[in-house]
Amino acid sequence: MIVQLLGLLDVAVAVSSLLMAYGIYSRTLMLAFSVYLIAKSLVFFSSLASIIDFASGIVILAAVYWTMPPIVLGIVFLALIQKGAFSFF
Repeated sequence: MIVQLLGLLDVAVAVSSLLMAYGIYSRTLMLAFSVYLIAKSLVFFSSLASIIDFASGIVILAAVYWTMPPIVLGIVFLALIQKGAFSFF
């Protein structure tokens, strides 16, 4: 159950990062999502998925303050949507 909940949150972060690439985002929400990803990666820091979470959190945090190329946020979207989808199986 908790795995599906974390996967659902990963999907929400992924969709938000895709919207962020097009300039449609809430700064507060994206800061919360980046803190969520970084905290989750530090709790479960023994797998490749945690490293992906940490990198995604850092990229989203940086994108809140600096302009990121849309391809970078697209890569974050693909990584997180894949993690979220795999958590449901």
